[in-house]
Amino acid sequence: PSCRTLVGAAEPGRHQTPIVDQLWTRRLDAKKRAAEKAQRSPATVSPKERTVVAKTPQESAATITYEFSKEENEILRDKYRNPWGFLRVGRLLEDLDALAGTIAFEHCRSNNPLDEDLHIVTASVDRIKYMHRPNLKDDITLSGQVTFVGRSSMEISMQARSHWTDKRFMESNFTFVARDSKTGRAAEINALKVSTPEEKAHFELGKERDASRKEMRKKMQASVLGRALDADGVAAAQELLR
Repeated sequence: PSCRTLVGAAEPGRHQTPIVDQLWTRRLDAKKRAAEKAQRSPATVSPKERTVVAKTPQESAATITYEFSKEENEILRDKYRNPWGFLRVGRLLEDLDALAGTIAFEHCRSNNPLDEDLHIVTASVDRIKYMHRPNLKDDITLSGQVTFVGRSSMEISMQARSHWTDKRFMESNFTFVARDSKTGRAAEINALKVSTPEEKAHFELGKERDASRKEMRKKMQASVLGRALDADGVAAAQELLR
């Protein structure tokens, strides 16, 4: 299925939260399967350019459910409980970032087993909205999907919802950039195939936010330099911002 559910009842592993541990395990398993597939493929020369395709938001969308309501999940509740008995928001944000990173990883994955994985980095977290305080008696679901893709950057829209209501209690936009694992330079990623009116609207909003971020960074760079960028400077800045 394109939208997967992970149950948050796992024991904490080497990462801060059990969810982050599960997500990193998923990424490592995906890389392992890709490596095994490449070994089974006929010997050929690795392509100079990565294979770029268009993917729908559903192909990388993902969901995580924390089963706080189950009596046997006291360890899980303790992991996410703050000293006052409420949900630790910082820990939840860590999980949102990890899930968004997994979505970005899935979107950027190539269909060609000979292509190397890109290095995906969180560039920014925008517009964190915290609407109401959830409790640890009800299950909580995190979900997200790609809403905008540029040449080497992508925006992931993330939401958190408590199961006692249909309303979200948290939402934010995560921006990731892709870098070539060998050169560290900006790398072209898979395009986003949008079809519904809602997907198209989200894409246009993401495009506007992307342009605003680039313009702001360009102004900051010019301010640091103490002068307006010349043509060569603009070209260099654009390469950095891709």
